[in-house]
Parts: sequence; C-alpha cells; structure tokens
Amino acid sequence: MSQRFDALTAQVQGRLDGLATIQRDFGTMDLDTKRQSVARAKRDLQSIHASLQEMERLIQLMPKRDQGFFQTDMNQTSASAKDLDQAVAKLEADLAQAEQENRDNIAKGGLDGALVESNRQAAGQVMDLVNAGLRITRDTAATQNRVMNTLADDRALLGHIASNVGQIQDEADSAMGKAKRMMGRVFFNGCMGWIIAIVLILIAALIFVVQSKCI
Repeated sequence: MSQRFDALTAQVQGRLDGLATIQRDFGTMDLDTKRQSVARAKRDLQSIHASLQEMERLIQLMPKRDQGFFQTDMNQTSASAKDLDQAVAKLEADLAQAEQENRDNIAKGGLDGALVESNRQAAGQVMDLVNAGLRITRDTAATQNRVMNTLADDRALLGHIASNVGQIQDEADSAMGKAKRMMGRVFFNGCMGWIIAIVLILIAALIFVVQSKCI
C-alpha cells in the first residue's frame, strides 16, 4: 500500500513539473504547440486530481500509526497542486487569445502563424538535407581521391613486381644454361673415363697375352 502511495506521489510530482514547464514556455510557443500543450495540461490536471483522491483513500486504509506520516506527504502534494485549476484556466485563456489573434491576421490577409512556423521548419529541414548532401559529396570526392592514389600506388607496385619477375626469369634462364653445360661436361667426362678404362683393360690384356707367349 505504501509503495502504491509513493508511486502516485511520484506521478503527481512529474505532472506538476510538466505543467510548470508549459507555463514557463507557453509565451514562446507557436500556435500548434500551444494547442497541444493546453490539451496535455488538461489531461495532466485530471490525472493529478484522480491520483490525489486515490492517495486520500489509501491513507484511510492504512494503520492509524502510519496515517500521520503519509498525511503529511499528502498535504504537501496537495499544496503544490492547489492552484492548478487556475493555472490551466489561464493557459486556456491565453490559447483562446492566440487563436483570436490568428483569426484576425487571416481576416486581414495575413498568414497563419502556425503556417509560417511550419514553413520555417520545413525550410530548415531542407537546408539540413542540402548540407548533408554537400557533406556526402565532399566525402565521396575525398574517397575517390584516396582510391585513385591507392590504385596508382598499386600500379607502381605491380610494375616493380613485374620487373623483379623478369629479372628472376633471366637469372633462371642463365642458371638453366649453366646447368646444361655442366651436365654436358659431366657426360663428356664420364664417356672419357669409360674409354680410358677400356683402353687400359685392352692394354692389360695385350700384355698378358704377350707374356703368356714368351713363357
């Protein structure tokens, strides 16, 4: 029960703060905002009265020892809301005066204040969109420049790589030629070795035959 009482107290205080803000800023609002603010103030006023009535009932249901404490809070909240009816009535009167002034301006060929404000806001939104478009254009141009610079660097790197590949290919061809020549020499040396071995064998055989005949 006490939790519900505290919640209602917080709700009432929040709506009181909202009404105070409306009262403070009402003179600077455009006509449409004034209409919306008065409608909200009337709803908040009804809600505050309903909350205060419920808070009063809750106090009656509480134990006697707790009623005094919560009644003090209730009295403080009620005191804050005491002049709300007059405050909201004044807001309604100010709105009615603004409505009449607007009708007078229209009758005199002037523009609706709400329409002027709406056009001003629309123009501001258009300018925001234009500025956003300009920022995007500048960012896109900067991105394109970075991409072009990156591509140029990549082309230079690829050219350097191609040059290195050409050098490697030339060195590989040279090494292959040397390897072929070395293989040729090895083959030639091998053949010569076999020929020499055969000649030596023949000489040895001839010597053996000659010695055999002499014996």
